[in-house]
Amino acid sequence: MMSLFKITTVARFESKTLLRSWFFRIFAILIMGFVLMFNLFGVTAIADGGWPGRLLPSGVPYFNLWILNIAQAVIAVFLSADFLGRDKKLDTTEAFYVRSMSNSEYVLGKTMGVLKVFLLLNAAVLMSALLFSLIATEVNISWTAYLLYPLLISLPTLILVLGLSFFTMTLVRNQAITFVLLLGFIALSLFYLGNKYLGVFDILGFYTPFMRSDFTGFQDFNSLLIQRFAYLLIGMALIIATILRLPRLEQQRLNKPMLWGTLLIFSSLIAVSYFIQITTSIRSDNLLLQINQLNAKLPQIASQITSYQAKVKHNNDAIDCEVSMQINRNAYTANTLPLALNPGLKVTACTINQQPVSFQQDAHIVSVDVTTVSEESYLLQLTYEGTILDDAIYADIKEEIKASENRKDPLLAGKGYSFIQPNYVLLTREAHWYPVIARDQYWTQYPFAAMNLTVHSEPNLEVISQGLKDSINSGTYSFTPEQKLNAYSLVIGDYERHTTVIDSVEFNLYHHKTHTYYKDYFSELNDTVADVVQSIKDDFERKLGLTYPFQRLSIVEAPINFHSYIRNWTLATENIMPEMVFFPENGGGLWQNDLGNVRRRIDRSVDRSNEERSEKELQVEVLKNYLGDNFIRPSRFFFGRQREAERSIENWGRYQIFPLYYSYVNSIDEQGYPLLTIAVENYLHQRLGETRRRGLGGLSSNDEVVLKLRNNSLKDLINEEDVNTLGNIFASKGNQLFSNLKVNVGQANFDNDLNALMTAKQFQNQAINDFTASISQVSMSDFSDMYNSWLNDAYRPAFLFSSVDVSEIKEGNRIRYFVKVTVSNQGDADGIVGFTVREGRQQRGRGRFRSRFQGDDEQDGEQSYQFNAGQTYDIGFLLDEEPREVLVNTYIAVNIPSSQTLTLNPINRKNKKVAFFEGSKISSKTLNYKVKNEIIVDNEDSGFELVNTGESRTVKDWWTAMQNEEDGDSDYGMVRFWNPPVKWQPVVSDKFFGEYLRSAVYKRKGSGEGYLAWKANIEQAGTYEVHAYVANITNRFRRGNNNSNKEKIYNFTVYHDDGKDPIELVISNDNSGWLYLGEFYFSEGNAQVQLSDVSNSEYIIGDAVKWIKK
Repeated sequence: MMSLFKITTVARFESKTLLRSWFFRIFAILIMGFVLMFNLFGVTAIADGGWPGRLLPSGVPYFNLWILNIAQAVIAVFLSADFLGRDKKLDTTEAFYVRSMSNSEYVLGKTMGVLKVFLLLNAAVLMSALLFSLIATEVNISWTAYLLYPLLISLPTLILVLGLSFFTMTLVRNQAITFVLLLGFIALSLFYLGNKYLGVFDILGFYTPFMRSDFTGFQDFNSLLIQRFAYLLIGMALIIATILRLPRLEQQRLNKPMLWGTLLIFSSLIAVSYFIQITTSIRSDNLLLQINQLNAKLPQIASQITSYQAKVKHNNDAIDCEVSMQINRNAYTANTLPLALNPGLKVTACTINQQPVSFQQDAHIVSVDVTTVSEESYLLQLTYEGTILDDAIYADIKEEIKASENRKDPLLAGKGYSFIQPNYVLLTREAHWYPVIARDQYWTQYPFAAMNLTVHSEPNLEVISQGLKDSINSGTYSFTPEQKLNAYSLVIGDYERHTTVIDSVEFNLYHHKTHTYYKDYFSELNDTVADVVQSIKDDFERKLGLTYPFQRLSIVEAPINFHSYIRNWTLATENIMPEMVFFPENGGGLWQNDLGNVRRRIDRSVDRSNEERSEKELQVEVLKNYLGDNFIRPSRFFFGRQREAERSIENWGRYQIFPLYYSYVNSIDEQGYPLLTIAVENYLHQRLGETRRRGLGGLSSNDEVVLKLRNNSLKDLINEEDVNTLGNIFASKGNQLFSNLKVNVGQANFDNDLNALMTAKQFQNQAINDFTASISQVSMSDFSDMYNSWLNDAYRPAFLFSSVDVSEIKEGNRIRYFVKVTVSNQGDADGIVGFTVREGRQQRGRGRFRSRFQGDDEQDGEQSYQFNAGQTYDIGFLLDEEPREVLVNTYIAVNIPSSQTLTLNPINRKNKKVAFFEGSKISSKTLNYKVKNEIIVDNEDSGFELVNTGESRTVKDWWTAMQNEEDGDSDYGMVRFWNPPVKWQPVVSDKFFGEYLRSAVYKRKGSGEGYLAWKANIEQAGTYEVHAYVANITNRFRRGNNNSNKEKIYNFTVYHDDGKDPIELVISNDNSGWLYLGEFYFSEGNAQVQLSDVSNSEYIIGDAVKWIKK
């Protein structure tokens, strides 16, 4: 039998040896130092700003162990292999007498010794986290997390790493090779394998969602437990295998059979663990495949559900439902009616007009026999029970998107789409907890229907749904919406409720009873919140042109693991439901939701401006920032890796309330893909955003669409590509369609009439023919023809713009300003251009962390004009103040960028009798890309060449090149001042030169091996002026040395008949654009200008060169 004394003796010896190791001491000091510093500044937020993840449930212990686990795994490899490396004489007589013990006692003792020391380190780290959490009063402490995280995160990883290190050492018997193999495996699991293959190789837990919610606990705790238990078993099995392979003299005859038996048991448990995971994954994949196959066969169905009577009983982790539906046949003659219902809910009974009928449930489709129905309207009743299968939700979302990480800066949360637990329920429309008619692509268009809902749950739990709430008895409530809705949700939980009435709308806030940290930041606003919310609501509705259509709005705190996706056919996510917004638990770890940081930024701004503001005024500012950055105009990542062109949730914002004004209010009944619905939605939404200058360059979402639509119609793309990838195209084409519609009647008249139409058709299933007729009347055009052309034609208007002439004129007794710009459409089709003219000074906040929401933002009024192909027009505007900016939007023309800022000429103040006009008229001018005696070679032309050095000399260069390769799927990027590329990269900006495509190339400064060359064909010998176009795009964000005013030196070389001349060109804010290089003689043939990558600037931009004949 094994001796516990001998095991503990070895463990005590090894732990003392480890504690005396300078290698371990240095590691412990470093990791504790890092943890202490992080907790001091990140958790207590004593400096410039805390880590917002500290507010997340269990965020502090999770992050501390997350960091420690990665570091200790690497150190454990070194230490464990080193300990066995010192015992190379294990098979000698001397070692046998000195250490009279079995292999089992020896290896288990070593394992216990190492574990003891590392677990003590884990305890120290957790104590640090707990201490600083107690100091930071706004951080909630989850005692369960402090107990579970070491068992789930640290222990399995340590056991696995120790077992792997011991066993590998016995195999290769070389310490250096062991280090390389194990560290390589850890690096492979971190940087490549990640969560692939069911997360089998995520030994460090880096890609495993450990985020714990105060509402629902861990996401899919059983799967998490199985995965981590499997790692623990693998580590223990490897330790046993090490015992069996260790070359020592055996001292106990029964040891080996017992070890082989234990190893067999562990191996069996490991196999069972992975079998469960694999079969679960296969079952999920098969279910999704079955759902998508059934969805592909769904017919067009005219029948509609007009009303629901639903009864829901919450029974622990399941629900019992009885739903009655009033259905209009609408000439539907098939024998069965398909209904969509989550496959986790099993139908037990079905009746039509109270008579039992047969049905068949196949995955999510319940096929009801309606052969006995002769009435135009009938009552269908379903009784079902069970839970919700999340695997069946979002069946149209690609698996790689579902498998992507749900990072919370930088922790990982799960992805739960619904919840049914004993103390919590969250069900949204996408969960299909109530049946809907499964017609072709039903998930893209849900018709409006009334629902009277009765819910029974535990009396101590709050029940939330749409409509007027009434208590029937203890734990039973009824909900009666005032309107028909196209989505219903149900929430049951332990909530604290706050309510107030503002502008006849009942505002409710539901949050977890322990999540009250926000109250301290609004302690002075008890009598002011209503006024702040009212002003924000009024400003939002003024810009949108629509009013809030519901009687209530509830902000409901949702579990941190609740997740939703943005779809291509709507801007609504499942975080937004009629009358409610599901807001992430404790702010979701987002920077703009950390009220402490928001308040500190506002205080700093006030101090810098020497303002005197009361505590109440400061709290009002915090509230405006908080509401605006989340619900009105969501903040985006400052320097995020995602491109703006991607229609991602980061670019949109899950909690923006716009869908409550359209997506859940209006519906156009379309067959197939809801293109008109998308077009209307995006046109309305663009009213909320101002046209943004793209000073850093890069492709906008509309620019990506322009490239995608090269020689393609919208219908071509729908037929040839996956419609799930065409979201931005639908949005841009929709904006273009409605810009065409408003040309005839003017923007103001069109918008007013469209608003009236939207209001008149609220909560109605509007037939497409009715909508077409109404839009034709509003726009005074034949909408059907325009729509067909918009869908089927691949046309390409192409615009040239003059600079903007501004004249100060006298009109009566007042001074006004006449703005004129000339536009030429040189494409093969008519097109639309939208003009936005901004006047007066811009009064906006400054700084990196300025709120994106300003209650007094100016309203941009875009005026659109149609330009016939081959025609040139003058456009005139009369302003009361000096213009500061003229922006144009070319929509789906060939121009890139499609949104450009035109050059303003100096104001003519001498001649106040200029013939002014407003609107558009045919122009006598001619706009040309270049004049007769000019030769221009742009970076897009065939005469342009670039040479790269092709190497990365430093680690920073290598890392930059790797990042640029990751972004290589985009044709054109943005100018990254902070991280310019090692090689020449194409970029786009309206500050660059180009006929229709304004682009350039840029790179990091170099040694001269990289250069650009512009080569022109000189047809007539003579003297030419040579000019280079240089756009001075400055780095507005770099602090310290006033980088924007620093003179930059570009080194050009002009090759001519007399040889070559080096030209040192000094560039500043005062001399950008076409810059003179000199006057030279050129014979017929090739002429060349080169630009070296040697410069005093951190980056070099190359664009165009022109030769002008004298």
